[in-house]
Order: sequence, then structure tokens, then C-alpha cells
Amino acid sequence: MICREIGAQIMNAIDRQTVVTPQSMIAGVLLSGGREMLSRRELEFRSEAAMHLLEAQGTPMADSLAQDLKSAMENTLAHYHGRKFIQSIDDSAKGGSSGENWRVVENRRNALDYYKNISICHFIPAAFTALAILEKDAFQFSATDLHDTYRQLQELFSEEFNPDPQHPPAFIVRKTVKAFIDMAILVPHPSMPDTYYLSSEGYRKLIFFAGYVEPFIAAYQTALVYFAKNRRNHHDHGKMLKRMLAIGNRMLRQGEIRLQESVSKAIYANAANFFNKIGIKGSEDEETIRIWEATLARYQNLIDR
Repeated sequence: MICREIGAQIMNAIDRQTVVTPQSMIAGVLLSGGREMLSRRELEFRSEAAMHLLEAQGTPMADSLAQDLKSAMENTLAHYHGRKFIQSIDDSAKGGSSGENWRVVENRRNALDYYKNISICHFIPAAFTALAILEKDAFQFSATDLHDTYRQLQELFSEEFNPDPQHPPAFIVRKTVKAFIDMAILVPHPSMPDTYYLSSEGYRKLIFFAGYVEPFIAAYQTALVYFAKNRRNHHDHGKMLKRMLAIGNRMLRQGEIRLQESVSKAIYANAANFFNKIGIKGSEDEETIRIWEATLARYQNLIDR
């Protein structure tokens, strides 16, 4: 127990000191919105939202990013274009990289996902808090209304992200809400303490931040499909992961999931560990599987709005 606690503290300390580079931040900007074409205006909107979040959190950033966001974004887009990670729609015929509309090359999404995940730890509190706010679907809400959903998301993805061992969800939610106020996502109620409104522009930012965890939601849905079809005690680990990959690729082809980076052996292994811990080990656990299927579908629907 002591070793686990020390390990958790070390991993959390490493996360806090991870420096966000332009390559990592822009990868998240490109990926956290599905597979749609991105206009320059949308890229700038997301980049500014990500930058404001990092500044509000006091996140360590590379000098090139902290000093000049526009240049960092342009240089990174040119770099990713040169590596054929992204395609400039406007200049595709000329082979240029100065277009106003961009699309991620489908078979290079996993390469971009690698860069995104280098600093994803800094976006997870915002992603979880964003999903909790979107789930409320209310004109106004309090920070305490978000605690249960944040706690559930933290538990669900405990195999993916290192929970803060020193601060409970209530503390992290309050800190993130403060950052969202600084970013004009939320507006405090003029007379009711701990009560907030969601601004019209804030809704777009919440969808963007929530998108950081979409690949994990879809991968965990895939793992549940596997467990629903296979009985307990019939799981060789290697064969199980291969079968999950096959299911994930089928779901991707059929449009049941939309992101290539959701088809991931590493995420499937973590999903299997989590579901095994809570008692899901095969099709005999149908009731619990249905509960978690509904939960994951609810979170996915919030991002798909």
C-alpha cells in the first residue's frame, strides 16, 4: 500500500512537471474534434482555448509556445504537413501548406495521437469537468453538482490517468471551474454563491476539451462488446486483446466508433483491467455490462452533440 501511494505521488509529480510543446498542444487541437475538416478559424479558436487553459492552470510550457502562440501554431502545422500527418485542403493540388482548411490524414492519426498524449495529463481535469457540466444540461449549476460525475470519470479511467493522490475531486473541480471562469466559459451568478452560468462561446470550448477523452470512451465501449460476447474464464490475455482489436476495427468500419486512435491494444488492456476490478469478467455479468454501456454511451453522446 505504501509503495503504491509513493508511486502515485511520483507519477503525479512527473505529470505536473511535463512541459507542453507546440507539437503536443496542436496535436490535441487537431484530434479533439472528431474527423471533420478544420478551418483556420476553428484551429485558432481551439488553440487559444488550449493556451488559455494552460495559462490559467500555470502549466509549464515550451518557450516557443508561451512567447508566440500564432508562430508556434503555424510552424507546427507546417511541420505536420511536411510529415504528411495533415493535408491542406485548399492547397492539395499545389502541394502547399498555407491553406485555410486542414484535415488529418486518416492513417496518421495514431502518430498525432502519440504527440497529443505526451501532455494529455494537463487537459484531463478540464475534460472531466467539461463532461460533468455538459451532463447537467442546465441553465445554471453549482460546482458541487459536478463532483459525482468527475469522481466517476476519474474512477473509470484510473488505469489511464494518474489521479491526484493529494487532492480529492472536489478540489480539482473547484480549481478547474476557476480556470473556466478566467476563460469566460463560465459566469458566476451575481447573487447565488457557488452557482454558475455557461456562456454561449463556453459551450464550444467544453465540447473541445471533452473531446480529449473520446478515444478512451470508444475503446472502453469496445472492451464491453468483447466481454458481452465471451464467457468468464475463457480469456487468454493475448487472444483477448487481438479479439478486441478485431471488434474495434469492425466498429470503426461500420461507423459505430469514429476515431482510428480508439482502436488501441494499450487502451484495451487498461479497459480490461478496470472492468475486471469492478467484477466484469464475461457475458455472465450482463447487468453490470449494461450499466456501463449506458454510462459510456451517455458520455459519447455529450461529445457528439
